[in-house]
Amino acid sequence: MPYVICDTDGTPVTPEQARHIIAERWTVTEDVRRRRRSNKSRAGKTPHQVLTGHDQRSA
Repeated sequence: MPYVICDTDGTPVTPEQARHIIAERWTVTEDVRRRRRSNKSRAGKTPHQVLTGHDQRSA
């Protein structure tokens, strides 16, 4: 059976209707995107140090 695009209640819809539903109900506003973006670069945390070579404790 071919793929059928449906509304959230299971009613089949056209691709244009699906675009409208997605834009109306599921689009995240730019304000929300801005607030939820990662702030790692501003947090002041340094990356973990990467060990190279053999473990220094066993020498």
